[in-house]
Amino acid sequence: MKFSESLERASTRRTGPAVHRWTDEEFRAQRDDDLRIESISTRQVLVAVGLCLGIAALLTSGNLVSAAERRDYGSSRDAMLAIAEPIDRVANFLSLNRPGDLVHRIRFGDPEPLVDPLAITTPGEGASSAGPEPTVAPVTEVEEPAAEAPATVPTTVVPEPYRTVTEQAPLNVFVAGDSQAEFPGQALTNRSVTGKLPFTVDVDSRIATGLARPDYFNWPAQLATIDDEVEAVVLFFGGNDYQDMELDGQRLVRGSDEWFEEYRRRIEVTLDLLQSPNRQVLWVAPPPIRDGETSAALGRLNQDVRDAAAGRPWVRVVPVDAIFAPNGTFAAYVTDSSGSDVRVRSGDGVHFTPKGASWVADLLVAEIRRYWDVTS
Repeated sequence: MKFSESLERASTRRTGPAVHRWTDEEFRAQRDDDLRIESISTRQVLVAVGLCLGIAALLTSGNLVSAAERRDYGSSRDAMLAIAEPIDRVANFLSLNRPGDLVHRIRFGDPEPLVDPLAITTPGEGASSAGPEPTVAPVTEVEEPAAEAPATVPTTVVPEPYRTVTEQAPLNVFVAGDSQAEFPGQALTNRSVTGKLPFTVDVDSRIATGLARPDYFNWPAQLATIDDEVEAVVLFFGGNDYQDMELDGQRLVRGSDEWFEEYRRRIEVTLDLLQSPNRQVLWVAPPPIRDGETSAALGRLNQDVRDAAAGRPWVRVVPVDAIFAPNGTFAAYVTDSSGSDVRVRSGDGVHFTPKGASWVADLLVAEIRRYWDVTS
């Protein structure tokens, strides 16, 4: 009923085959009834919220299982899986998760079949992994990274280049890894799309992934599928890897000798998978983070990567500690070349800020110039 209408007009509304002329009392009674506030009980609210959450869980059951699977091994993960997996089975049976799966396929495409990286042999177990070594010319100096970067950025040197990179023949760059790869990858992409560098950049950043949990996301297998035309592979691993692992059904406790031995093997498998003629792998060693225990473990993991790279000429470790840990420890702010304090790490004490990621990109460009003759 439109109460802006006059009482006379409203009272002559047709309510059936005949016109019923309302009295003032009938009109006011109907108006009061229409304006009466309906109340619902707390129980009704909780039931409605529960139903909504239940429907949402069924529609996105795959995400629930995925969130549980990426947690560290332990009782909390087991409890989450005990709840998520039955929900996912019910959703699959009723086909309630099909719309969500369809949206995921439209956005990310169908997953390609992946091999098991643990079945891949490491050096000494089969064919040689060494491959042809690049010819190294006399060492010369090249320009330092962008002027915004701190003065502590090291000067780099150049071997004989693989080839000359031009706008007509751009360098194919693939950036992969955990969430730390996102901002530096974007910074490299921005340099390419704006014409500052003749690169084509593809970024594959996966949150909460690494080499420790191929059951959640299998990075070695994913990397084994990249195109042979990719020339520069930039890797960001380690930040999520200091957690228990499983090998042949056995739990490897993080920090144990067996754990470090297996993680070192996975590093070697990953690097060997990426070997290809005229390709260089750049592994960005994670800098110290705010958490002391994990930061100490990262130091050892970085050393394992350096040891593995020492016998693999197609691999180079890119250290960033000189910028992000000038005193050997975590630093949220560092001083740039102009003397200004710049925030380079986000509030979580792990990730790079956009400015910090830009400096990482500067370092990567300097490293790329070691191996390719970049015209710009």
